[in-house]
Amino acid sequence: MLKFGTIGIGGFGRTHLSSIATLEADGSALLAAVAEVNYDPNKDKIEELRSRGVKYYSDWHQMLDFEKGLDVVTIATPLHLHSDMTIEALRRGFNVLCEKSATTTIQEIDAMIAAQKESGKLCAIHFQLLTGRPFRRLKELLFNGRLGKPKTLVGIGLWKRQDIYFARSRWAGKFKVDDRYVLDGPINNALAHIYNNLLSLACEGPNELAKPIEVKAELYRAHPQIEMEDVASIHVKTESDVDIYFYPTYCVETHKDPWIEVEAENGKAIWTNKSLKIEYNDGENEEMLLDASGQGSSQKIFQNIVDVLSGNAEEVYSPLAESKKLVSAQNGAYYSSKKIVTIPDEYIVRKEEGVSISTIVKDLDEIILRAASERKLFSELGVPWAKGTEPFSLEGYERFQLEEI
Repeated sequence: MLKFGTIGIGGFGRTHLSSIATLEADGSALLAAVAEVNYDPNKDKIEELRSRGVKYYSDWHQMLDFEKGLDVVTIATPLHLHSDMTIEALRRGFNVLCEKSATTTIQEIDAMIAAQKESGKLCAIHFQLLTGRPFRRLKELLFNGRLGKPKTLVGIGLWKRQDIYFARSRWAGKFKVDDRYVLDGPINNALAHIYNNLLSLACEGPNELAKPIEVKAELYRAHPQIEMEDVASIHVKTESDVDIYFYPTYCVETHKDPWIEVEAENGKAIWTNKSLKIEYNDGENEEMLLDASGQGSSQKIFQNIVDVLSGNAEEVYSPLAESKKLVSAQNGAYYSSKKIVTIPDEYIVRKEEGVSISTIVKDLDEIILRAASERKLFSELGVPWAKGTEPFSLEGYERFQLEEI
């Protein structure tokens, strides 16, 4: 039985706790300790855990000091805290599962990778959308499989985020907090799963990402209270000679589940976390529609960690070292864009919906679908609020140091 300790039990930390509880039910894991700086908002959960014998610490350093028998430390904290916590846990001799994205800058993930190598411990990143049967099936079919080598991959994330989303914490939507880069936009946070899956599909290895070599990006802002992007169009060229297009946003009228469109040598495919549809060039079709048991999930990430540490699996779904490629692509988007362009008010609708206010860019869903179809960035379509940018080469790139965006 593996002993787990979790840093951060608010927000997505509850998903970590739920996944560990499922492992406890089958006898393969035990939640031994938690660390959470914000006691009052989490009081009920903390006291419930204490009643079950789980140790509580208000300081994560103390948890690492006193809980030396932990097998795995999971980290579910804000983006700008990931690197320090991961490095410290690895240096103390713990295996680590860190929430996505691994961190915000290339220099920080280099430091994390160095700490892992020195420790000899396992470190995985919590990209659960890599684990579903539709996605694993699609990976099998690409390159040397039935679909053949992918040519173009298109990721679309039409999400709506209301003002209440950005009021949830002091780092939400920020460029920096306490002089640390947060970069809290859809590229790094909520829709980073799709960016990561695109890089995964562009690479032949089952648990590897394609290396990005050039990024051209246009980043825009519609919500008036944030510093980061909430609309983007991105083109990534990869070492595997696969073109990636990514269109994430928080500003559409109707929220939809993200999807990825694949154009390959022998056919086309559309992936969602719930389904896979394939049309082969020879006229045959393949379709996979799944209930929740077949979808990518946090539970599968946690089970994978247990399996690897127990000797029942060879490698984790999302190794820390592979995330350097994603962080490079994320950082490269900001360097290409150079600044985040504010969309003029005449193209924006702000309206009350439920308990909060929505910010909607007029006709954005249609713009994104057209851009995806034509494989273009917004300025290349002649969108009136769009501004063209230059591609950024990732050759020799090793430090993120933008002072403003």
